[in-house]
Order: sequence, then C-alpha cells, then structure tokens
Amino acid sequence: MHLQTLTNGLGAINKLAVIKMKRRTIIAISILFSFLRVSGQDTIWFNEFWHKTTKDKAVFYRLQSKDSLGFKVIDHYKSGVIQMTGYSLSNDSLFKVGDYCYFDENGKLKSQGKYTNNKRSGTWNQYYANGQLYYTRSFIDDGKIDGNALYYYPDGKLKRSENYSKGLQLSGNCFTNAGTDTAYFAQEEMPEFKGGEQKMKKFLTDNLIYPEKAWARGIQGIVYVSFVVDEKGRIKDIKIVKGVDILLNSAAVDVVSIMPKWKPGRIEGKPVKIQINLPITFKLH
Repeated sequence: MHLQTLTNGLGAINKLAVIKMKRRTIIAISILFSFLRVSGQDTIWFNEFWHKTTKDKAVFYRLQSKDSLGFKVIDHYKSGVIQMTGYSLSNDSLFKVGDYCYFDENGKLKSQGKYTNNKRSGTWNQYYANGQLYYTRSFIDDGKIDGNALYYYPDGKLKRSENYSKGLQLSGNCFTNAGTDTAYFAQEEMPEFKGGEQKMKKFLTDNLIYPEKAWARGIQGIVYVSFVVDEKGRIKDIKIVKGVDILLNSAAVDVVSIMPKWKPGRIEGKPVKIQINLPITFKLH
C-alpha cells in the first residue's frame, strides 16, 4: 500500500515536471514571438532622402533597440549591408550622442566621429572607397568647426587646407594633385533661394495663404517643412517634419511646392542634392 502510494506520488511528480516543462516551452515561445513582434515594430523604412516610406519603395531601413538610457540605432541599405551605427536619446533618432560610424554599400567605413548633445564634436574623418582619408575636421561642443580642416586626393596628396575659429573660416587654400597652390573655392556650398534669405521671406509673405478655417479656430504655430533641392535647383520630396495642424501643414506644403528654382548646393564645386529644413510661421494678428 505504501509502495503503491509512493509510486503514484512519483507519477504525480513526473506529470508535474512535464507540465512545468510545457509551461517553460510555452513561455519561451511567447518570449520569442514577443521579440519578433517588437523587432518588426522597430523596423522603419526610408527613401533616398531619409523620409519614412513603405518597404517596397525603401532604399534604407532602420533597426533600433531600447535600453535604460535611449536607443541603439543601426541603419541598413535595403540589401542588408549596415549603413550606420549610432545611439540616440529619442526614439525618432534625432537626438544623437556618442560615437557614430557610416559605411558604404560594400560595407567599407565611410566616415566616423562623435556627437555631443546632437551636434558633431571632436575629430570627424571621412574616407574614400579605397580606405584613403578624404578629410579630417574638428568640431567644438556647440557643433562649430574649429581649427585646421584638411582634405586629400584619393592618392593621399593634400587637396585643400582650411582654418576655422568657432565656425568662422579664417583662411583656405586649394592645391592641384601636383601640389601647386591654385584658385580657392568652397568645399561645401548650401542651396540658396535666388536673391537670398530676404527674397525668400518676401516670397513666403506674398504667397503663403492662411487657411480660413484655421484662422477662425485660432490655430497658429510653426510648421517645419523638409524638402530636397536637386542638382538643378528644383524642389523635390516635400515632407512635414513637425506639424501643427492638418490645415497649416497643407498650406506650408503648398507654398513650398510653388517656389522657383533655388541655386543648387555644391560639394567640391559639383552640384549635388541637399536636404533643407525650413520653418514656416503662422501667426494670428
């Protein structure tokens, strides 16, 4: 009788062990599905201008994971090759801190440096595809370039030398590949509304239409619009970065869409696509 009871007891223990194992398996599976679900939510797709888009139209995608301080961010080319590794204090990856590395589509290091309070700081280097240093520049903690900035040809010979003090350029020299000092031109030129900032303000004043419904409801604020100025100065890929209201957002997009061609931006004298962020203010009087 005692033996039978003991046997039954062992059977109960074995059944209990099986139940526990099943529960552990279920928990493990639940954790796995939870992880996959979170990973899916953290996959963000972008077009060539880093505006959010759908997977089928994407050029890049982002994976990010949260810890106690912020978000580890890893951007990829659509092929799966890593494009960038970094860290952000916000889930929109707009507040950059710490070390950042950027890579080309072949996985080779393209540039590296550090952000402090979302601004470049310390030494930043960029490289050619062959691994040769393209430039080295230094930034003080408010994001302003400072000290000597040196640029090189792909074979390592000095291409240009510039000297800055707290963001203000003091001097600059350009050199031929043979080492001869030649006519200087800026390494980077930002796009510009033809006629300058005052002309742009006049254009916005003359053409921005305050929506009647927004006016009647007392809606006001600043709409931040992002757009790309292409190599020919045309406005493309207009997006709202930070909006106020659907009426004001739409009015801001409308006025940017009718802007005349800008003077295109240039790098090393060659026209390039450059993204602009423009605040447009709606204020009731």
